[in-house]
Amino acid sequence: MNQRSNPKPEKIMGACEYKKEIQGNYKYVLLAEFQYSTGITIPFKRVILEYLELDMDGLLTIMPDYAWDGPSGPTIDTKTFMCGSLVHDALYQLMRERCIGQEHRLRADQLLREICLESGMARFRAWYVFHAVRWRGAKAAQAKPPGEAECKDSIWAGVVAQPPGDGDDDTKGADSDDA
Repeated sequence: MNQRSNPKPEKIMGACEYKKEIQGNYKYVLLAEFQYSTGITIPFKRVILEYLELDMDGLLTIMPDYAWDGPSGPTIDTKTFMCGSLVHDALYQLMRERCIGQEHRLRADQLLREICLESGMARFRAWYVFHAVRWRGAKAAQAKPPGEAECKDSIWAGVVAQPPGDGDDDTKGADSDDA
């Protein structure tokens, strides 16, 4: 399995700056790039979608103008919930788009709880938020059919999925001398 055993994430890198702006089904828009070390490792250099990037070491980068729906369910959108919901929604999107596997759902849910606690959420609220997404979140993370997902061909074929290595060599397709 490519997931570390519940590593402690590094600190939040940059502020989670957002504004409330309704865009279709989304309530919030990110104003500045946001990065978070997730501990979710992948077997290639990175996956890049229009507003999301996840590198092989688990660094999640969310680009400005990324829109998300904020905290879901019967809850109140508070400042202590926003950064956690941002990272959680981005990771669930990567699962829906078949860029990362469903085995990362538990880690995404753990990160929601951890980031909410780092943001000052009360422990009891973070506890029930975690249990609510464990109980009701599977459908939101469910992978789209391959023909509809942005990472189409397989669970590991992203819009940009580069295998480990420099990825910049010009030897692609070169025949080997071994016969």
